Amino acid sequence: MMSPDTVCSRRCRLMCAAVVALFATSEASRLLADDQTDDQTEAAQADAKPTETGATKNDTTETDAPKTYVLSYHFAPGSSVDYTVENHSQIEVEQAGAEQQVDHSQTSHKHYRVVSVDEDGNGFLELTIDRAQMQATVDGDAPVTYDSQKDRQPPAQFIGIAGTIGKPHARITASPAGELLAIDWLVASDQDALPTKKDAGNLDILVRLPETPVAIGEKWKQRFKTEVTVNEKLRKTVTLLRTYRLVSVDGNRATIELRTSVITPLHDPAQEAQLIQKTPSGTIEFDLDRGVLLSRSTKLDREVVGFNGGKSRIRNQTTRSERISEVATTTDESSAVKTAKEGESATR
Repeated sequence: MMSPDTVCSRRCRLMCAAVVALFATSEASRLLADDQTDDQTEAAQADAKPTETGATKNDTTETDAPKTYVLSYHFAPGSSVDYTVENHSQIEVEQAGAEQQVDHSQTSHKHYRVVSVDEDGNGFLELTIDRAQMQATVDGDAPVTYDSQKDRQPPAQFIGIAGTIGKPHARITASPAGELLAIDWLVASDQDALPTKKDAGNLDILVRLPETPVAIGEKWKQRFKTEVTVNEKLRKTVTLLRTYRLVSVDGNRATIELRTSVITPLHDPAQEAQLIQKTPSGTIEFDLDRGVLLSRSTKLDREVVGFNGGKSRIRNQTTRSERISEVATTTDESSAVKTAKEGESATR
């Protein structure tokens, strides 16, 4: 079952009567080139940087090595982690001389419950959407709204999400690094094929963390694949890249930078447009001591011209904020997992 973000995105695309997407090939190439240049520059600077004794990196001792940090999820049996997610998007479509604008906003409350943890620290998690509040407006008309806590019958635009709220919709197994190892869907779906663990990058359930300790300034990367439609009979696999960088550590709070880019060359605006929502950038905060995500804020502003003819245009502006609201545990032995409200009010 798709998340509220995915379902609402589908509804908005239907209302727009156009493929939602973006990320031109030139931009993708530039981002990839920038990423490679950054890595090469950092490596060269690190090799040439003198130590206090004037030696280069190759001559340094272990005491000269930068401090590293372990970023990993701490899954505790019986614990529950709650989040509030706010998503706002504006989609503009222009084709055949007509223009259309769809504004969509959504607030959802969700949590995952740790059912069990194996000897390797992998967590068996149960995912639940507790409440969804959604609103969509087309060309400034009266908004279509839905609040799962107040409305018994959802509007047609949001019918797909109603059956998933208030009960577990999926169970997953995740590693301490956030890798999706298995997924089991618990609710019915109108999709032809439900996503599997190979679609982990598209699902983006947990932020992917590094497998080894990292120092401030170091990067780790996550490649994942998605598909775009070429024609009625042909689909094309596209590779995307998420690049994470540890920006700073303040006490137990690590700040991480996220950048997403398309690395498969694309030469068709119709294909580029289908990736419009898949290349956000933003900032992540992670609690090193408790091993939980504190917040994830992303945004994108992308435009594709010519996706359906020379004068056609589509633009997507989206912001998304995910913040922890509470961590609770039902076991005394999980003392490291406590209420997250204390000390978090300043970040909300």
